[in-house]
Amino acid sequence: LNVNGPGQTRAAAAVVKVTTVGGVRGFKVWSYGGGHVIVDVAGYYTGPASPNASDGLFVPMPPQRILDTRKPGAIGRLWPGWMVETAIPDPARTDAQAIVANVTAVDARAAGWFTVLAARTAMQVVSNVNVVAEHDVVPNHVISRISTAGLAVYVQNGAHVLVDMAGYFTGT
Repeated sequence: LNVNGPGQTRAAAAVVKVTTVGGVRGFKVWSYGGGHVIVDVAGYYTGPASPNASDGLFVPMPPQRILDTRKPGAIGRLWPGWMVETAIPDPARTDAQAIVANVTAVDARAAGWFTVLAARTAMQVVSNVNVVAEHDVVPNHVISRISTAGLAVYVQNGAHVLVDMAGYFTGT
């Protein structure tokens, strides 16, 4: 994760190995320049000792744009506090429990955060994308659960939203 200067807030997705040291399981976060760090754990991968299962398998797919609020006839640039939903394409619509996507905030109205979540479910106050100034364009990798209604993106202070899906995890 990189920031361009003091006072910036950025989000980044990472897959990290959890180790055990002295009986304590965890991972380290290191900072070159200091700052506050918030870690949101979104899930975990099983290992070779786990029982075989068909749930949780990753299925890659060619990237596909499933949401673009800039397109003619789309909702347009979201206002502060708005949430937009998008359907999930087949076969992920019926076979997936979560999707892998790149989510981009475009032409932000002001500094703020964006939360990606399963459509029509309770929103948690976590950030998947952070913008620090008006007109910012900021992308981030996201793994998010989906619902039968699809995927939703909440925008704290408004922006256009793009979602490019690159795969999914199997399961119900």
